[in-house]
Amino acid sequence: MIEHNRVKSEARLAAQNKQTGDITLYPAASGKAEAENVVKQIEKILGGISSFSINSGRSQGEDAGCSFRDIGVLYRLGRQANHLVEALSRRGIPFQIIGARPFFMAHELQGLYFWTLAAADRATVSDYLNLCREVPGIGPASISQLENRIAITSRNFFNDALVLPLPTKAAQALQLVIENIRRFQQDADTDLPRAFLTVFDLLGVDHHSALGRRFIELAGAFGSLESFALHLAENVRATIYDERAEAVSLMTMHGAKGLEFPVVFITGVEEGLLPCRSMGCDIEEERRLFYVGMTRAKTKLILSYVRQNKPSPFLGEIPALLLKTMDSEGGKRRKPAARQLKLF
Repeated sequence: MIEHNRVKSEARLAAQNKQTGDITLYPAASGKAEAENVVKQIEKILGGISSFSINSGRSQGEDAGCSFRDIGVLYRLGRQANHLVEALSRRGIPFQIIGARPFFMAHELQGLYFWTLAAADRATVSDYLNLCREVPGIGPASISQLENRIAITSRNFFNDALVLPLPTKAAQALQLVIENIRRFQQDADTDLPRAFLTVFDLLGVDHHSALGRRFIELAGAFGSLESFALHLAENVRATIYDERAEAVSLMTMHGAKGLEFPVVFITGVEEGLLPCRSMGCDIEEERRLFYVGMTRAKTKLILSYVRQNKPSPFLGEIPALLLKTMDSEGGKRRKPAARQLKLF
């Protein structure tokens, strides 16, 4: 593949692993279907997501001995992780997002994140303070008083806050938060997504916005407030790769440099993403980046793209004999004849 670049390194590239394996290509019906295929293939590799698989991380499937931490899912842009996160969450597959800022930490949704931690009793004093900053009626002077008067080791932030001589408006806003959190905790037991609608209104967040709808949809993938809060907290922390974590790793191809996984998925192998035309990227640098992504795989490489989009021209540079195409049902078609793959 690198031979297609005009500027070539004098270094000679040679494979260290003498075993050869096919590269699988999956044309998906949509971005969501592409993410669902990743989940389906992970389950196939691990032999299903049983209690044993979740607890031990070890495979009972077609790749004996493979664990969650042996799987890397790569993409060109961070936003491509959205469908993957939702699909993995729905199936209860543990994962870590490397070097990404979760969508729910966008300024518009931050209050919802801190609210969730507070309602699930997972919030630190810093989290409570950040929640108060998002509440209408609690101004900078009141926030400063809360910061200065409540100990960082406080075990009951709201009780400590209510005894302070806060302005009437701030005290009333704080009392309203406490009452709504109690009501929210009760409602969350029966319908977590619906329970959040009141919180959206209280914090002045539009639940009809794209981010708002996405947050509600994500909440619906969890069976309890506690599990949802844990998921959010873990995703905020998961920005540095932890090789010990029994979890599937999600990261950009840039972030994958220097890492290797027995099984690698690369999603979005299509025109506009690889190469990333919108960012004015150099075609040869994009080819090198794709090469880096592919060579993160030790034994199994699965590529995918949304078939309504043009496949990446880089796919045509992979020898056809190495490429198997998977149909929409997840089965593999026969290999094409020994000829150069033509996509256009």
